[in-house]
Amino acid sequence: MPLTCRTRRVTWRIKRWVFIQIAGMSACAAVGHAKPAHFPPGQIWPPAGSQRPASPPGLSGLRTLPGASRHFAPSPLQQGGSGPVYYTNIFNFNVNQVIPDDNPAGLTLAQNITVAGSGTIASVSVNLDISGGFNGDLYAYLRGPNGGFAVLLNRVGVGGNNYYGYSDSGFNVTFADNAANGDIHYYQNIVNPNGGVLTGVWAPDGETNSPTGPPSSFTGSGPATLSTFDGTDANGTWTLFLADLAAGNQSTIVSWGLDIVTIPEPPTISLASIGGVGLLFLFLRRRR
Repeated sequence: MPLTCRTRRVTWRIKRWVFIQIAGMSACAAVGHAKPAHFPPGQIWPPAGSQRPASPPGLSGLRTLPGASRHFAPSPLQQGGSGPVYYTNIFNFNVNQVIPDDNPAGLTLAQNITVAGSGTIASVSVNLDISGGFNGDLYAYLRGPNGGFAVLLNRVGVGGNNYYGYSDSGFNVTFADNAANGDIHYYQNIVNPNGGVLTGVWAPDGETNSPTGPPSSFTGSGPATLSTFDGTDANGTWTLFLADLAAGNQSTIVSWGLDIVTIPEPPTISLASIGGVGLLFLFLRRRR
């Protein structure tokens, strides 16, 4: 075979190899950004009861916030640990502060956090522990550091002929958009604590109407849910606001917490490797 034909054949094989490598790296990058369709918004992952290691590799030594505890857990979405890895970032904040009675200025709690992964939120759930008081007096919302706004409580029970809301005393609940119990606003239609503390997993109230408005303005659901945080950056200051809007009973915020699922970092691709492949490709083109 003439030398020229051999050279062209070798050149063609090298070009094909270069093309396959570039296509493969592009596909990996695309997979790194993809969010599986089977991961519902608001779902907590991994499921309750599964083992959550203290921290994934490379995250040791992260600073714990004053008055807070947290850990990170890598969470494979596919059986056997294959596929993309989402991180569940768990933060718990001990507060033990009184919510001012009959005061719309309320109580503002702010926490600055840093999460694992890319920082982009796939889902959020919120834990809230409030003792004492009159549940129907309370209004609470959560604001994210880079967008998102969720109304957790808006005078639960108020509506129709009920001007005061539910008289039960306290919450020890988790808020998640996909909660089986549904919206918390009319929770007594599902569970009646009989004056005690409401527990369980509930969807946030979500109603954006004024908490001091007439009962007719309360519908039992609204758009200000936890899904408004999806796709935003979780890093920064999260703000929880609580207010007691009627006189006569005293509530205390014992603690609150965030479970934030973040999408994985895109795979690291060496720019030097890409540059080297590109130079080789150009060199071969010039030798044709």
